[in-house]
Amino acid sequence: MLVSAERNPIHDKLYERIRHEAELRRITDEAKSKALELQAREYERRLDALNGEQSRVATFVAMLVTREKFEDYITVHNREFRERHENIEKRFSKIERQLATYAGGLFVLMMLLSIASRLVK
Repeated sequence: MLVSAERNPIHDKLYERIRHEAELRRITDEAKSKALELQAREYERRLDALNGEQSRVATFVAMLVTREKFEDYITVHNREFRERHENIEKRFSKIERQLATYAGGLFVLMMLLSIASRLVK
């Protein structure tokens, strides 16, 4: 087959289409590459945020109290409250008895003073 020195318009169109297709593929490959790079950066950013979140959640969970510990605390607290209340009640009862004794003594003294003042007149 002989190659003619003249330019063939069909060949020129085919060559132009092939060149255009190659350019489109190059642009597509660059766009895919850039998209993958952006996606990788976004994943890295999210993972960094999650790593910080994981330590924050671990710290928060470490501060939580289990139900058993809370119920034990409530039981002990209620027992201590009852004991304090009983001690206060006992002290008030003792004070009331002492006040009644003092009031009786004062009444007797007042009676004696009243009798003594009558005798002195």
